[in-house]
Amino acid sequence: MNRFTPSRRVRAPVCLGPAARRAAGRRREPREPREPPYAARARRVAAADEFFLHVQTPDNPQYVGGVAILDTSAAPPPTVEALRGHLAERLPAMSRLTRRLRPAGRARHHRWVAGGQLDLAWHVQETALPGRGGRPALDELVATLGTTPLDPDRPPWRIWLVHGPDLHRTAVVVIVHHAVADGLGVVALLRNLLDAPGAIPPTAAGEATPRPACRAARRAVAPAAHACLTRPVAVVQGLVSLGRDAAAPPMSLCGPLSRSRAYLTSTWSLPRLRACADRLDVRMTDLLLAAVGQAAARAVAATGEEPAGQVLRAAVPVTLSLPGPAGPGVPRGPGNRTAALRLDVPLGPMPAARRAEQVGRAARGRRTSAGLLASTAAVRLMGVLPPSLHRAAVRSVYQARFFTAIVSNMRGAPRPLELLGRPLLDVHPIVPLAARVPISVGALGWNDRYCVAATVDPALVDPALVDPAAFAAGLNDALAALSAPYRAAPAPGRTASHRGDDRATDTGAWCHQHPVTIPIS
Repeated sequence: MNRFTPSRRVRAPVCLGPAARRAAGRRREPREPREPPYAARARRVAAADEFFLHVQTPDNPQYVGGVAILDTSAAPPPTVEALRGHLAERLPAMSRLTRRLRPAGRARHHRWVAGGQLDLAWHVQETALPGRGGRPALDELVATLGTTPLDPDRPPWRIWLVHGPDLHRTAVVVIVHHAVADGLGVVALLRNLLDAPGAIPPTAAGEATPRPACRAARRAVAPAAHACLTRPVAVVQGLVSLGRDAAAPPMSLCGPLSRSRAYLTSTWSLPRLRACADRLDVRMTDLLLAAVGQAAARAVAATGEEPAGQVLRAAVPVTLSLPGPAGPGVPRGPGNRTAALRLDVPLGPMPAARRAEQVGRAARGRRTSAGLLASTAAVRLMGVLPPSLHRAAVRSVYQARFFTAIVSNMRGAPRPLELLGRPLLDVHPIVPLAARVPISVGALGWNDRYCVAATVDPALVDPALVDPAAFAAGLNDALAALSAPYRAAPAPGRTASHRGDDRATDTGAWCHQHPVTIPIS
C-alpha cells in the first residue's frame, strides 16, 4: 500500500492573457488616506440636543448665550478683525462650532454635517450702540438678537462685538443654538476664548488642543448617561414620582408667547450672597429661586391678580458632568448634559430669606431622589421614537403644563480672565423661554460677581403676561435684601433684617427697558 504525506497544496497553473499579465506587472499605487469618520460622515444629533430643535418655534427660538463686558480703560477696544483672528486660532478646540445641522425628515433625525469653510465675516459681526444708550440699549440689543433667526445653512452660532455700552466698556454677545450646548456648555466655549492675565495662549505655547479633556468629560458623564441601564429600579421610581406631580400648579402669568422679549440684567456681590446662603443653610440656587418668586409675585400683583395661593414651579437644570480641567463646575465640550429638577416656590407675601428657607427645605428631598435620573432616562427614551413622534413627545412635556418658569444657576470662572488683553468684568447668561412659559432667569457666578439676567415676554400681546418693570423691581428688591449685611437685631423702626422692600445699591440697579433703535450691520 502506497503511503504519502503531502507537504503543501499543489495549485493548478493559471494561464493569464497578455492584458492580465501587464496588469499584474504594474505596481499598485497607494490609496489616498481616508478622512476621519467623524469628519467624513454625518452624525445624528443626540436626543438631549435634538430636544431643543423640536421645541423651537418662529416666535420662540431656542438660543442660549452670554453677554461679556470688557474693561477697555487701559487699552483701546478690540477690533472685529482681531476678534475674528483670535477665534480662528481657537476653533480647533471647539469643533462643534464648525458643523451645521441637517434638518430631520420623516424617518431621519437631525444630523450634524461638516460646515465647510467658515465665513467668520458673517459669524463675527460688529455694531455700535446709538448715542449714550448705556446698559438699557445693550439689553435691548440682546433681546433683539435672542429672537433673530440664525442661518440654517451655516453652523448655528454668532458673536457680536458691541461698542458703546458705557465709557471704557465693550461688550461681546455670544448667541448659540441650544442644540450646540447648554448653559454650562456656552461657558466652556467662552472659556476657550479667554486667557488668564499674562498667560501664553495655548497655540503659541505649542500645547495640544483639549480633545483629551473632552474625552475625559465624556467619561465623567458616562455613569449618569448609562444610569438608565445600571439602575432600572431607581429610574422606575423616578418616573412614578414624576407622574405624581406632573401637572404644575396654575399661575396667572402663563399664556401664549409673543415674539417680543425684554432682557434685564444686574450684578451683585457673590461673597455676600454666599454668606447669606451659609447663614440660612440653603444653596445659591435656593436664594435665586426665592428672588424669582418675589419677582413673579410682584408681576402677578401688577396684573390685578392676588399672588397669595399661587405657586411658581421652576424647571431648574442640573448638570450631570463632572468638573473638567478647565475649572470647578465647568464641563468641557459641547452638548446638553443636564437633567431637570422641578421645584415649587410659593408666591404669598413673605420676606425673601424665609422664602429661601422654605424652598431649601422642599428641595433637599428632591435633589436626592430618583427624579433627576428619571428625567434623563425619559429624554433618552423619547429619542428612540421616530422623528414625528419624538417631536410630539418633547413638545408635550416642555411647556407650562409641567413648569411655569426656568431658573438656572451656573458656576463660572473663580479667577480674573481676559479677552485679547482686555480684562473681563461681567458675564450675564441668556436663557430662552419655553412654550407658554414667559419667565426665564439665569445667574452666573464669575470672579466674585453674581451676574443675574432675566428674559421675559412683556405685556404687548396679552395683558396677563409679565410686566418687565414689575418683575425687575421684585427681583431687584429680593436680591438687595439677601445681599444686605446681616444684622443680628433689627434696626430701630424696622421689623426684621431681611425685609423684602430694601432698595438696591448702584451695582444692583436694574436696567429698565426703553424703545431704542439699534443699528445692526
